Amino acid sequence: PDLKPERSTSFDAGVEWTANTTRFDVTAFRTVVKDRFISNVVISNPAPPDPIILSVVNGLDANISGLDAELEQRLGGHVGAFVNLTHYFNRKERLANGAEQDILNVALNTMRAGVDLDMGPLGARLSGRYVQGRKDNNFNLPGFPIIDYDNFTVIDLSATYRLVKQHFVALAVNNLFDTYYYEKLGFPLQGASFKVSYRLGF
Repeated sequence: PDLKPERSTSFDAGVEWTANTTRFDVTAFRTVVKDRFISNVVISNPAPPDPIILSVVNGLDANISGLDAELEQRLGGHVGAFVNLTHYFNRKERLANGAEQDILNVALNTMRAGVDLDMGPLGARLSGRYVQGRKDNNFNLPGFPIIDYDNFTVIDLSATYRLVKQHFVALAVNNLFDTYYYEKLGFPLQGASFKVSYRLGF
């Protein structure tokens, strides 16, 4: 009943450089959060079969700072490439007891990259996402200890072919190499899958 709403203040500043075939953008950001929610706080941890009792409390604050960078490059008339990176310099939260820890399930680095193909009626993109440096609770172990999550890379492919004006056939292949990965431990995301669709525009 005494839980307070979170409050945050954010600042960012960046620069962008563009040329005929190149665009580069870099942005620094900082966020300060007050009364941050701290979930899964153990109130009672009795011996089985009595239940473990958890609650949510306000932490003292959280400080987040980092950098976003993006590069786009044309590699001729039909091919383009892009890469963007989010890196955190700091992602700390102070708990109600005054201790400090990394904010859970916030990756230290996230990188996305891809290649685009545009050849008249055919358009395609091959892209990937790499996530590195996450921590979270392991709810399968007593006391729910904080563990390091596995890093992962996921590759996706999409293609669209225009048959005639406003008629398209599209193919999307997600998780092309059937990578085992998860955003939350114990809940793996979908393996390799594909979808073929027909689109009619108006």
